[in-house]
Amino acid sequence: MTENEKNIHDWTSCPPGEMGRLVAGLRGKRRTRQTMVVGGTVAALAVLVLVGNAGIGRWEGHGVTCKHVSAVANEFVAGKLGADETEQVRLHLENCRRCREAIDKLRTEKAGHDLAGRTAPARQDAVSQTVAAL
Repeated sequence: MTENEKNIHDWTSCPPGEMGRLVAGLRGKRRTRQTMVVGGTVAALAVLVLVGNAGIGRWEGHGVTCKHVSAVANEFVAGKLGADETEQVRLHLENCRRCREAIDKLRTEKAGHDLAGRTAPARQDAVSQTVAAL
């Protein structure tokens, strides 16, 4: 007789309900593990959202959003905002690289347009004076 054959004869059936308790215990452990994974994932996402939203689009100390700066950018560059709003935008720009770069680009474009607008009449005046002198 082999070792396996001896073990088969030593085997006894489980008491009634034992398999059900084992299955229920394993299901409970699986449920607990799934709950922990889902709960941990939700908690991590919540932290990321809260931390991310605290710094995106708003410099909390001044209450000006990037969206607001974008909306008033032309007026800011043209110097048409009130003193309080100009100061709030200026403080936002000190702390927000993205808005600062957008305003700098707008200033550069505006300076180029202003220069082009002033150069054309000056040339016309020079041409007119030259023609008049002939």
